[in-house]
Order: sequence, then structure tokens, then C-alpha cells
Amino acid sequence: MGDFDQNAGQRTGREYPRDYHDYVFRDGKLIGDFDNMYRHAKGIPWDQDKHCDRWYAEVGMLMLKDQAPYDTILEIGCGLGFFAAKLKKISRRGTGKVEAFDVSRNAIEKARRLHPGIKFYVDNVSDGSFRPRHQYDLVVVKDVFWYVFEHMQTAIRNIDACVKPKGLLYIGQSFPALESAFIGKEVIGSPEVLKEYFSAYAPLYTAILRNHRLVKDGPVLHFLAVKAR
Repeated sequence: MGDFDQNAGQRTGREYPRDYHDYVFRDGKLIGDFDNMYRHAKGIPWDQDKHCDRWYAEVGMLMLKDQAPYDTILEIGCGLGFFAAKLKKISRRGTGKVEAFDVSRNAIEKARRLHPGIKFYVDNVSDGSFRPRHQYDLVVVKDVFWYVFEHMQTAIRNIDACVKPKGLLYIGQSFPALESAFIGKEVIGSPEVLKEYFSAYAPLYTAILRNHRLVKDGPVLHFLAVKAR
């Protein structure tokens, strides 16, 4: 779904659709109308095409490259597919099976046009009726949790169902400044709290980026772990 920013459109240095808050967060509530956001956005929501190549995203890619190649990869909440395209390069011989899904049909239709060779489809990881199509060697969940926190336990159960035994789970998650008020803080108050939801996984690498001039909101978590069972 892209880099997280609950205050998008109110900060300098980034350009978001002016109607961002009509579709995502409004008046202290999660709206989550991603399909209309992708339909009406004048630009690329969350600057997905740019942020997937920034240094703080590359930290996660370095973790993933260290364990590559992967025969099968799934990205959950892929948005327009820019990060999924990077994952394709670390699949086995660059031709391994890479799949990705998002809740927005409009995002998926655009992703298919932008990135041929990746199987994109529509699904919702926070839905109680979710069933994984396969289990994967690597499952990637990048900047998704602020949009599923109201159904956190369901989302975690569904994410876990996608990872094959001894497979890898990568979480990349941006946080607002932790001293500020933000939606979902009572569920995911910090990177450490988010990691605890996946305590059944054995960590390989963890990086929490803090207080850097280019990480302006708050911490950024990178977490790569092995499914123990």
C-alpha cells in the first residue's frame, strides 16, 4: 500500500493527492477507501515509485538479498507493485514465482500494466474468510499494519498462513512520531510492540531506524524472521 503517513498532504516536501484524507484517514478515523483513492489520485499515492528505492527501504532489501534467492515470494498489500518488481529480481534466477495482492482492484489493474511477469490479484488480509492461494518461501508485508489494526489478530493469522514451514517473513513498517497522537497507537504503539505480535517467529535480522533527518515521522522497522514450525 505504500509508505505510511497519517498526516499526508499537511507536510512539506511531499506531494499527495489533495483528497487523500477523504479516502484514508479523516477526522481521527480510518476510512480505508483505497479503491477510490487509486481511482481518483492525481499522482502516485505515497510516492510508491520513489520510496521503494530510498535508502531506508534498501535496508530491508539488503536483509532479503542476504537470504536470496527465493523460489516463491508473496507481497501482501502491494499497491501499484513497485516493491514487488524489486522482489522479482531476488527470486531464483529472476524468474521465480512472485505474487502480490492488494485490497484495491484499481491498484491491481494498474500494477498488472506496470509490471508484467508478476501475478497480481485482489484480496484482503484482514478478512476472516481469507484463504492463502499457496504457502511461500518469503512473505513480505510492507507498510500495511496501520490499515488493518482494527482486525489485527485476523490479519496476523492470515499472514502466518501464507508462510510455509521454515519460510521467511519480512515486515517493513513506518511509524508516526511516537510522542504524537495517531490512529492505531493503542494496538501498535511502537516497533517493539509490532514485533511481539510475531514472537513465534525466530528473528534473523532486525533494524529500527530512528532520529535520522530523512526519517521524519518516526521509527522505521525492518524485521526478517523464520517461521519456526
